[in-house]
Amino acid sequence: MQIAGLYALSADGILPRLPLTRTALIVLAAIGLLRGALVPASLLMQPTIIDRYVTFDWVAAAIWGSMGLCFAVGAAHRRASNI
Repeated sequence: MQIAGLYALSADGILPRLPLTRTALIVLAAIGLLRGALVPASLLMQPTIIDRYVTFDWVAAAIWGSMGLCFAVGAAHRRASNI
């Protein structure tokens, strides 16, 4: 998460540009969106395992999903502005 934060600050212009910023934004967006969708997708495939998930799993999925969405929006914005 620290590396993700550094790349987010770099993409926003707060930190100097890091190597492979555009690629890192896309990879971090994909990781976040996939990790965020893991719990809901597993429940769609096997609804009987809902008892195995604790609050931490739901909170972690929400955090990763929102992070992935933010990185996806940031990557799209960078692509649109050709930075």
